[in-house]
This record gives sequence, C-alpha cells and structure tokens, in this order.
Amino acid sequence: MRLLLSNDDGLGAEGLEALEAVAARLGEVWVVAPDRERSASSHALTMNAPLRARPAGERRWAVDGTPVDCAYLGVHRLLPARPDLVLSGINRGANVGTDVLYSGTVAVAAEACLMGIPAIALSMELREGGAPRWDTAARATALVLERLLATPLPVGHFLNVNIPDLPFEAIRGVAAARQVRRRYHPRVVTREDPWGKPYHWIGGPHDAFEDVEDGDGPLIGEGWITVSALRPQWNDLDALDAVRGWTDR
Repeated sequence: MRLLLSNDDGLGAEGLEALEAVAARLGEVWVVAPDRERSASSHALTMNAPLRARPAGERRWAVDGTPVDCAYLGVHRLLPARPDLVLSGINRGANVGTDVLYSGTVAVAAEACLMGIPAIALSMELREGGAPRWDTAARATALVLERLLATPLPVGHFLNVNIPDLPFEAIRGVAAARQVRRRYHPRVVTREDPWGKPYHWIGGPHDAFEDVEDGDGPLIGEGWITVSALRPQWNDLDALDAVRGWTDR
C-alpha cells in the first residue's frame, strides 16, 4: 500500500511525526507537507504564483504552498504513482463542527476525495493547560485505520476523525458523529503599527455547539473518538426543491 501524508501544521509538526509512525506499519509512506504552518487555509490552491517543492528526506517533500497544493502536487507530480490512501494530520487542535470549512487538514482529505482516493483527516483535541497526548493520538489513529481497512469507505466520501485529549485508557470508544454548527464569539483586535497605521487580528473563543445528540463537538467532549463521513459536494436538496418553485427548469 502506498500512502500520501500531509497536514496544515507544517513538515516539522509533532502530529505529522506521530502519523508517519502509524502509517509506516501499513506500507510505503510519502510525505508532502507545507514548509511552514498553514492553518485555516481551507481549500485554497495557489494559482497566481509558482510553487516550489524541496526534498526534505527520503520520500519527503516540503512545499511553499497550501495543504491542498501539497495534495495536488503529491498525487500529480511528486509520487511515482497514485497513492492508495491519503492521510492528513494529525492536527494540533480539533476540527469539529463547522471548523471543517476553514481547516487545511480537512481540505487535504477533501481534495483527495475529489481525485477518487480514499482519505482521512485526523485531529487531536487540545484542552487548556496541557501538552497534546500524541501517544493517544497515534493509538487512536491506528484503531480507526484498522477498522476502515476492514470496511472500506464508499467512493465519493472521506472521513473526519477527532481524538479526545485524554489518556488512551480513558477514551470511551469510537463514535459515528454528525458534523454540527459551532459558534464562536466574534472578536477583532485592532492595533497600530509604528507608523500609526491600523492592523487587525481576527478570531474569537468558542461559544457553543449546536445541541444535537450525535454531534461531533459534544461527543469528543464526552471522551469519544468521533468519526464523521463527509463529501465535497454541498448540495442542499431541500433548498433546491424550493428554488425549483421559481426557476424555469
């Protein structure tokens, strides 16, 4: 089995190192990752500048672009043949609820899915006041991969996996979870540079998750490894039926 690994935390991230160790048990591992952190880059492709891919070891490449650039270059140029599986992560911080719209980690898996390749995005929850438990993340990843390979995912879908920041023994198990809405407090911090010109930092703290029984956000908070099946298409069939009421076809 040939595996392509990427992330949005950059080539030197501890989560990627943990993922490589797990993936090496399954087959030939290739890593194509950003040369620096590119969190919250979503599904951006670099179309207005050249991309440079630098060798960074055996079957390892550092790319000066986005996570999706890495997936695209890996599949279409840098690997000797198409990978059998794409793994993205393990992200430092959960990607639950509507976080998936912003996540470069999730976008790598979505891009692989668009290319017809099975893919999983993996993220590790961060709780206040502690270092990430990468040993837990690695063991949870191995568990999910074992189950996925026994029961392959339908074509056209990919998985988004989130792992609680707990000792592995304290995890309650693996739960199928629905992506839910996540609310953040809006926040813009405005400051002045040395020349008196304003600049801004955006992004507020978490507020609440949508109250859904099998929602990914609440379940990870209860100690479950959450597995959500996603697809890149955004069709809303109910709304489309409403649109048909005033369109000509």
